[in-house]
Amino acid sequence: MGRARARRAAVAAVLVAGGTFLSAVPGQAAPTVCPAPAVELVNGGFEEPTISEGFPTTTDADNVPGWDTTAPDDNLELWHAGYNGVPAAEGTQFAELAANFAATMSQTIATTPGTELTYVARHRGRDGVDVADLELGPAGGSANRVVEMSDGDDAWGTYVGSYLVPAGQTSTTLAFTPVSTSSGNPSMGNFLDGISLGTAGCVTVDKSVTDLAGRPVDAVQVGDTVEFTLDVANPGGAAIAGPRVLDPIPPELGYVPGSVQVLSGPNPGPRTDADDGDGVTVAGNRLTVDVATGGPATIPAGQSARIAFRATVLDAAAGRTVLNVATVDYVEPRLQAERTAVSDDAVIRVLAPEPTPTPSPTATPTPTGAPSTPPATASPTASPTEAPSTSTGTAAPPAGPTSSPAPGANSGSAGGDVPSAAVPALAASGADGVSAAWWGLALVVVGAALVLVARRVGRR
Repeated sequence: MGRARARRAAVAAVLVAGGTFLSAVPGQAAPTVCPAPAVELVNGGFEEPTISEGFPTTTDADNVPGWDTTAPDDNLELWHAGYNGVPAAEGTQFAELAANFAATMSQTIATTPGTELTYVARHRGRDGVDVADLELGPAGGSANRVVEMSDGDDAWGTYVGSYLVPAGQTSTTLAFTPVSTSSGNPSMGNFLDGISLGTAGCVTVDKSVTDLAGRPVDAVQVGDTVEFTLDVANPGGAAIAGPRVLDPIPPELGYVPGSVQVLSGPNPGPRTDADDGDGVTVAGNRLTVDVATGGPATIPAGQSARIAFRATVLDAAAGRTVLNVATVDYVEPRLQAERTAVSDDAVIRVLAPEPTPTPSPTATPTPTGAPSTPPATASPTASPTEAPSTSTGTAAPPAGPTSSPAPGANSGSAGGDVPSAAVPALAASGADGVSAAWWGLALVVVGAALVLVARRVGRR
């Protein structure tokens, strides 16, 4: 599978370069599309009608589904495997090209212009080397020789090739015409078996995703588990062999160990991650599933297989769009061609976490009817030349020392005024109303004491 690995590397390069695993724009890798409709000739192994063992059977071509002949008696000759020691190339029956006359045997199928068809033919000599032409062309028209088949009587030869349907050709005829036989009798020889003509085996991969938490895939949350499902179908005209799924899970997702299941197909059932031969390999976030391991090695034309696995949405996916794309490697057996199919995008959109709200400070409401408290104000500061006011309302004496009257002097009033005395200035800086009241009271007491002292001095 060397070429297939190279193709996978090329696909991976496109996916990474295009941002397929993490991108806001889906569809970076185009999914594989198979030709439609699929076509294939019928009864290519000449298994119908069933004949008895022993002597070959000659029958009208109308009894052999799909095949016509130009023989005048309209007969075809069928052999059962083992007669005269000749084995069938496949199944248990095969045909001899000419029954009683040298004639052309053919089958016509509906075709689409521009479609590539593949053909396979098995040929063998009867008693030595026999030669016949394989021809392709429009129905009712002249066929062109595609290949000359020449084989001895000791083994079956295999002839494989492709044919591009020309423009306007809606029906194509595959024909076999005898050229020569080892016996010289053109009606004896040129065995045919395993004939096919049609669209090649082809694989499409339909990928989908479901959030197991029940959320829409465009509103997935971190921590959710998602399940991916891959439908691997063969809508082609022939079986495909060895289908292998390769899924590089994006780093924003974490594979859930042991979650791979083959839900339908060649070998359905759960698989393990261990290296136990069940076809599943897990290397980090890279998942490989050999679909046919443990069962038939092919997916026949028109059939499919379904695979599922799970992954957890990681923190790195928050606020982002995550895409998952898978590829399937397989072999088209008729051409022995290694091919790779690409799935469509499975897309999830992960919500960003909501920011935690920051509480704002709130004022304490004042009860209704309660008195409001006035704002605190700084106490006035007295200037150096002014004394602070007292709570009694009496003016404070001027700052600095003052002269008192001479002894015995009075103001002429009966009791005399309180003489001025040297009173130190009051430091008013920062004093409040309480301290001012105390100072006022102290001045009153000092003043009364001075009056008493003056009166006694006057009496003497």
